[in-house]
Amino acid sequence: MIEEMLAYNKQFVENEGYKEYITNKYPDKKVAILSCMDTRLTALLPAALV
Repeated sequence: MIEEMLAYNKQFVENEGYKEYITNKYPDKKVAILSCMDTRLTALLPAALV
């Protein structure tokens, strides 16, 4: 499994997949959200706040 993760990461970096996540230290929205540690929130929360 580690080999698959490393291969995916290498492809992600080569394809510059990280560029859509580049930001600065200032948030776009002036909001703080307190929630549980649900991993789905990394995709669902930004989509719900647009």
